[in-house]
Amino acid sequence: MNLAELKKQVYDCNLELACGNVSAIDRGNGLVVIKPKGIEYNLLTADDMAVTDLDGNLVEGSLLPSVDLDIHLELYKKFPNAGGIAHTHS
Repeated sequence: MNLAELKKQVYDCNLELACGNVSAIDRGNGLVVIKPKGIEYNLLTADDMAVTDLDGNLVEGSLLPSVDLDIHLELYKKFPNAGGIAHTHS
């Protein structure tokens, strides 16, 4: 799956949540796609997804990644078979 497809997949999954965050990892390229912080769902597009490296550095996009990025990165590091993470807020 290329990066544009991964961003679209993360975007689509985020729209399924009432409140929370979804991310996905491209392990081959060491990239994580996650919803950006501070943007309303109704204004969100797939192109808005933040792309970071495994250290949390923004490598693509103009919006900062979710504040939950650190948690997602730790889970990807601890669980090498994980390809995506979804969490919700009550």
